[in-house]
Parts: sequence; structure tokens; C-alpha cells
Amino acid sequence: MRHFLVLIAILLAGAASAGQIDGDRYVGERFGRIEIKAPAGQWLILDREFSGNNEYGGPVVDLKATAAVAGVFPTVHVSAFKRADASVTAEFVLQTSRTAVEQKGGEPGPIQTLAVDGKKRWFFTAKVIQNDKPASLHYLLLEGEQAYFAVQSVVPEAALGELQQRIEALMRQAKY
Repeated sequence: MRHFLVLIAILLAGAASAGQIDGDRYVGERFGRIEIKAPAGQWLILDREFSGNNEYGGPVVDLKATAAVAGVFPTVHVSAFKRADASVTAEFVLQTSRTAVEQKGGEPGPIQTLAVDGKKRWFFTAKVIQNDKPASLHYLLLEGEQAYFAVQSVVPEAALGELQQRIEALMRQAKY
């Protein structure tokens, strides 16, 4: 009986976290493979790929800046939307995300596209309110083979440009 309880404890501990953190590198595979190699010492990495998410998506990883942007230490949230069927398209994920921003009182700007290493990326910014103050949301959508990955963060309006530069540096080496 004791061995059985130890085995259950080991299995539950392994199920609590699906991603792997190795120094400044994160690898997640629950919804589709994503690997993020953060610039050394610039981000704290927190695995969010917990077994409690549903099978079609959810949080993957949070990266918290170790240097302030306009007096705050932004957290970049990465979530996944599994490409379970043909209805899960970039347009669907983007429109769903924009609608969620609007429902919370935000004002999303136009969707823009760019290509990085032959892969298409979509992004938009939005005016939002955070802690009763005007702020800016940066939303970036990456298309992986098995999932779409939403990369988003909120900062004071004056810090949006610097946040976008930091996210680009963070995602430059990402593999998905």
C-alpha cells in the first residue's frame, strides 16, 4: 500500500506542471511545442501549463521582467489555443481576443501582420484601464504547427514602445 501511495504522489507531482524550465529557457508541449529562450537574466519564468487547463488551451508560461518599464515590472503572459479543427484559425483567435478586450472596456486598435523567418505573426495594441489608470495592452499571435500562441502584456501607456521592443527581443529566438 505504501508503494502505491508513493507512486500516486509521483504521478500527481509530474502532472502538476507540463512545461520545463532550464535556466533562461522554457519548453512547453501540452498544446503544441513552444520553446522560448529569454535573454540571460532579463526574465523570470513561471510555468503555467498545469493539468487543470482544458485540453484545447489555456495558460502556458508567464515571463516577468527583471528590469522596470515606466516604474512597473511587466509580466508577459503566453497562452495557447489548440488547433483542434479547421474552425480554430488566426482570425477566430484574434477576433475572440479583441471581443474580450472590448467587453472589459478596452479599445483595440487595428490588427497588423508581419513575417519573421517566414512565419506570419499578427498583433494589435489596445487602450485599457489597469488599476484605475490608462494603460496599453500589446497582443501578439504566433501560429505554431499544433496551436496558436497568444503573447500579451499590459503596461502604462508611456511604456508601450519599450514593452514592444522587449517582447520582440524575447520572441526573436522562440521556436513554435
